[in-house]
Amino acid sequence: MASTKVVGVVLLCLIMILHLHVNNAQDTAPAPEAQDARPEVQDSDKCYTDCEKSCIDEGNARSFCMLKCEKECRKGHIARRFSR
Repeated sequence: MASTKVVGVVLLCLIMILHLHVNNAQDTAPAPEAQDARPEVQDSDKCYTDCEKSCIDEGNARSFCMLKCEKECRKGHIARRFSR
């Protein structure tokens, strides 16, 4: 009688471990939306580097340019995202 309880507990534990493993594997798979968002990230990086270079060339401080360009490129990214 005790051996059937032990076998039942072991089987239950194995099922729970298998369930957690399957859920973890599904969470680590890349989402299809993540692949679509990839070009936008590259566009925003290009926007930022171009903006920062031109701002520094104008004689502004690097810290000022970082904040200015981050704000401007974020506005453009949001506008592109919602205009689809």
